[in-house]
Amino acid sequence: MSIEELMKIEVTSASKKTQPLNTAPAAITVITHDDIKRSGARSLAEALRLVPGIQIARTTQNYYAITARGFNNANFDGSFGNKLLVLIDGRSIYIPYTSTVYWEVADLLLEDVDRIEVIRGPGGSLYGANAVNGVINIITRSAAATQGGLLIGSAGTLELEREAFRYGWKQGDAAFRIFGKHGNDGDSRLDDGSRAGDGRNLNELGFRSDISDSKHGSLMFQGNYGRFGINESDVTPILTPPYQSIDAVKDMITASSLVGRWQLDDKAGGQTAIQAYYDLLDYPYTNSGSKTTTWDLDFQRQFPQSKFGSLIVGMGYRFVDNDSMQEPTQELLPPRRRDTTFSLFAQNQSTVNKVDTLTLGLKVEHNTYTGFEYQPSVRYFHPVDASHSWWGAVSRAVRTPSQTELNDHLVTAVDPPVNSGLPTAYESIGNPNLVSEHLIANEIGYRMQAGDRISLDVTAFYNIYTDLIYMVQGDPYTSIEFGTPVTVIPTYLRNGEHGNVFGGELETKLKLNRRSRLTFGYSYLCQDHFSKDTSIDSPRHQAFLRFSNDFHHKLKLDAMLYWYGDIPSLGVTSYEKLDVHLSWKPDEFTEASLGGQDLLHRQSLQFANSYAIPRSIYFQLSRRF
Repeated sequence: MSIEELMKIEVTSASKKTQPLNTAPAAITVITHDDIKRSGARSLAEALRLVPGIQIARTTQNYYAITARGFNNANFDGSFGNKLLVLIDGRSIYIPYTSTVYWEVADLLLEDVDRIEVIRGPGGSLYGANAVNGVINIITRSAAATQGGLLIGSAGTLELEREAFRYGWKQGDAAFRIFGKHGNDGDSRLDDGSRAGDGRNLNELGFRSDISDSKHGSLMFQGNYGRFGINESDVTPILTPPYQSIDAVKDMITASSLVGRWQLDDKAGGQTAIQAYYDLLDYPYTNSGSKTTTWDLDFQRQFPQSKFGSLIVGMGYRFVDNDSMQEPTQELLPPRRRDTTFSLFAQNQSTVNKVDTLTLGLKVEHNTYTGFEYQPSVRYFHPVDASHSWWGAVSRAVRTPSQTELNDHLVTAVDPPVNSGLPTAYESIGNPNLVSEHLIANEIGYRMQAGDRISLDVTAFYNIYTDLIYMVQGDPYTSIEFGTPVTVIPTYLRNGEHGNVFGGELETKLKLNRRSRLTFGYSYLCQDHFSKDTSIDSPRHQAFLRFSNDFHHKLKLDAMLYWYGDIPSLGVTSYEKLDVHLSWKPDEFTEASLGGQDLLHRQSLQFANSYAIPRSIYFQLSRRF
């Protein structure tokens, strides 16, 4: 795909309707199917490294810390990145139990991903609570686009093996596909180079059907089922000698979903869509497992263009049933919680001065946690000419507290008694009176495209955060905790932190010649004074350089060099990462690829309290029929 074609690719995430990328009044990057394939990314998380402004750190073989525009720190419950909303075909995989995304089970057959639309900045006026610093929308290919058979096999030093199949067929106006995937992963490394014992195995099955009828609309239905076995060394504080339990455990996780979507385009230019989904995540990890069931129903109506503009309205309902497992040193009260969210949104895009566009949006939600939440947005787009454009936006977004922040009671560490005294338990205690965190975001962006030779996309932002949740240490006291007398040093959660984060992102694509292309991305991130000394725990500077070359139509090479600056608040030093991918197609049905990841160092640490990620290589062979 040429640079000019990339800039005109149609996206839906910026305004919940189809529009060219270069007219979207938002900081949006699209990772295409070809980008994913040529990068050699082995997971959705790794593919996101191609987006400026997205902070990514691999903490173990299985876990990632991922966020946008800061706040990649470990939260109260040990999760990461609680201000980023992630969707797969409109199904949210953001977990309200811990306010995070479990990337270790966000696993798809990458060959079925059509594109990933990444919005940096708030999307609350369209997507509701928790779309604070960004929205990632993963869009899979239709069944009609994946016809025939596909077999994939791979082997490597870290990703030990992968086998996958897919088969698609048509029957009348309907198209179908089924797929399956199996894999085993090796271990990351400890500081001394020994294995960390955190390998993984996975087994997945899924299907999709698409039925299209011009009179009755289109109907999509898809489902996925996955079982993931994750090995880890579990360190659990206990209140009796030896006051710490270290066990090698294997967490068996089940993730399944069903999604249905009906869409009808009318002759006047309007569109009606109804989507419903069911999602189950059964995650019995050792410290505080949970089983989360979600039911979601969404209605959207796009009215035909009128003299007042293009109006979209919608409403939604979501029911989340979370059942947490009680552990010897952790409890949620109540252990089972059922929450509902009702929402309404409206957005109107009107023309100003014949060429500019003004977009006004508002989403109103009512949730069980914090009641009513209001998230408005104002966006303006100004095309200077066919090659240059500006946009600006002011938006409000909120993050609702997680169930663990509201109700958790967790022992984080235990010190043995001194002399004949009591053991000392360090405890994190939730606060049921927490309110939502708030953001006012100010953004401005510029785009330039000089034919098919070069493109430039620059964004600057200034984010104002209030009511952030922070931790404060309380006075020690003596109590009977989980049946054992101890001295407690408590940590409580409160709202009241406030501060500002500002920065910018840049991405430029350069066509060197008819066979070669260069992509450069850079982001800058800085925090202003925070009243309670909160740190956003993300690199101030990070950059990537990607070189792509087609030797001819059969042999293609891509090299990706990433650089991440240090994070002084976590004691994380800067590091570089080099990935290389070479693919060869001897015929139109067969493709062989050889790749290497983290090639610059034998092993590297990417975040605090993490294992080292070793250098790895892999070989993959695929055959279509």
